[in-house]
Amino acid sequence: MNAALVTLNQFGASFVNHAGSMFLQAGILIALLWALDRVLRRRLRASLRYGLWMLILVKLTLPPSFSLPTGVGSWTGRIGHRVAGILPAHVEDVHRVAGVSPARVEGDSPSLKNQPAWNRDQSLLQTSLGAGREAEDVPVRIAWPGALLVGWLLGVSVLGSALLVRAFSLRRIVRRAEPPGEAMLSLLAQCQHEVGLATYVNLKLTRDLSGPAVCRIWRPVILVPKALTDSLPEDKQRAILIHELCHIKRADPWVNLAQTLLQVFYFYNPLVWLANASIRRVREQAVDERVLVCLKGQLQCYSHTLIDIAAVMTLRARLGIGLIGVLESKTRLNERIELMLHRPTPHNAGLGIKGLAALVALGCALLPMAAAGGAGASTDAAFTPADAQTADKLLGDIRTAYDAFAGAFNSGRTEAMMTFLANDVMTMAPGAPAVVGADALRQQYEHANADGIRIMGLTEQDRRIWMCGDLIYTTRHHTLITKRPDGSTAAEARCGVAIWQRQKDDSLKLKLEAYNRVDGPARPAPEHRRQLIAEATDYNRVDSQDRPAKANTTVYRCTANSPTLPPDAKLYDQIRDLERRFERLFTENKRAEGLGWYTDDAVLMTGGYVFQGKPELKTMFEQDPGHHPMQDIALKFARVEGNEQMVYVVKWVGWTLKNPVSGMDYTIPGKSLHVWQRQADGSWEILLDLNNMDIVL
Repeated sequence: MNAALVTLNQFGASFVNHAGSMFLQAGILIALLWALDRVLRRRLRASLRYGLWMLILVKLTLPPSFSLPTGVGSWTGRIGHRVAGILPAHVEDVHRVAGVSPARVEGDSPSLKNQPAWNRDQSLLQTSLGAGREAEDVPVRIAWPGALLVGWLLGVSVLGSALLVRAFSLRRIVRRAEPPGEAMLSLLAQCQHEVGLATYVNLKLTRDLSGPAVCRIWRPVILVPKALTDSLPEDKQRAILIHELCHIKRADPWVNLAQTLLQVFYFYNPLVWLANASIRRVREQAVDERVLVCLKGQLQCYSHTLIDIAAVMTLRARLGIGLIGVLESKTRLNERIELMLHRPTPHNAGLGIKGLAALVALGCALLPMAAAGGAGASTDAAFTPADAQTADKLLGDIRTAYDAFAGAFNSGRTEAMMTFLANDVMTMAPGAPAVVGADALRQQYEHANADGIRIMGLTEQDRRIWMCGDLIYTTRHHTLITKRPDGSTAAEARCGVAIWQRQKDDSLKLKLEAYNRVDGPARPAPEHRRQLIAEATDYNRVDSQDRPAKANTTVYRCTANSPTLPPDAKLYDQIRDLERRFERLFTENKRAEGLGWYTDDAVLMTGGYVFQGKPELKTMFEQDPGHHPMQDIALKFARVEGNEQMVYVVKWVGWTLKNPVSGMDYTIPGKSLHVWQRQADGSWEILLDLNNMDIVL
């Protein structure tokens, strides 16, 4: 039950995001089209105004993220691409197996209250996991987006049922209708020739309707009230048949079906009902133009026919009734006749090349309301090697930041040290929970400094750097050399990822550092590292300029450098969904499929090993997973941040494995970092993958 409610809440959040975005985008377009229609109704032909209204039907079938370089979204930014604040963090971010309720996340457990914030979140995850499956018993409440989704499904079900009832009612009306006489069939054939319609059309006389109408999409049927055929002369009967045939010629039954389905889907949006009413109104005016072309300007005959039908008509336009009549609304009759009287009879009822070109141009401008690239930038932005000047400046800035930080640490100048850390800085070291926040990290550094630990040197190699907006992603293979209180030195080989953020004053601040030990915990430096220690830069010299150059360093620069998105960006929901789907591959024993989620040059750092590139990752993924098979993965999103080209995700994770000897499940708490990169086709793939455990096995 918990899993079902969690899934419902997740689908509900997606529904609310889509519905809210579409409500705003469709509302803007409908208001604009309504204003254009009011201003241009006496200047433009109805066929062209009808084409304008068709844009809203196209819009309602497109996702809110639809974008083109020609669209208004590319000029003004995203329009309605996200409804902010959809879910509180504790509902949105606690996922899948644990199914932790909001009360549990906000829990008042005394054992958690006194823990630091960075431990408390991970402890909650571990507590919710229990011995493995214990969290399934924790109740999950339905969130309001989930409740809205249920309400929408109920509304669609009710309206869908009403449509089926009316469809069966229409079917009975058609079955009870009678065939016409030979004279009227001959008149129908003559009218089809005048309209230029080769499709087979059936004609029936009915006593169940008070006005003529056309129904069915395939093998259309024209229903004419028997009372009208008995009371109207042949010229007016001819006008009625031409009107209905024009509806068929213009494929109006198909458009009516699309209107009906979209109105059911967006029943909660009153503007969609307004748009559909306007479409029906303008459609009749457009058909009037075509009828006058076929009747060669016999305006008096046609207008009198409309008046005669209105005098006896009781048919009203209904949702999905499947009928398109000569006069769907008596209240619009005066407007239709007035337009026919004040506008010259058209020589052609089609759009024409100019009209079609104008509609295409307006569609390319008005329909794409998201910025190009879906979330705000072009999807074909490539990462290219940065020029030498840019690369040298960036490497120099990073080197200066590290040197100044280490110098401040060694001299105990805490405030100077903190100037290089972002307020929400995070460190992820193996064998311990993550440390989150500058204040928490300050405490850790102060304790280390008070214990007499000093940074002696840092040697690096195989560094790769990606510059994307104001975030800078670096991979590091380095050896950290420290001096212990007893005067001995220790060298620790690490592989990891560091994320820096460029500030407005052009300085750098560290956002995240995550690493694994390559060859175990720190230990006294072996003989072959003595030379490294001797050559290492003295970090007490803040102004050091003689540090050895980095080997094999490559700097990549994104050609679409957009700023970091706000926390409520819809893109982050998309990335979260990708994370859940990716993790599910391992619980479903589909490890081989996971390879396709990585870029060709992806880097995976896990358990002290580094795998770089698809060939190495393939070897790792094809290893026998049966030793300790994965049973479940519970996760809580700690941070999702980035822009339209690169996004990094930090998660607290609980890996549940099965012991092949005892058959018992056991859970390992840990941390995971993924850096996602947008590809040229707009898809997202994992560029960097680092995970480590909170405990030492």
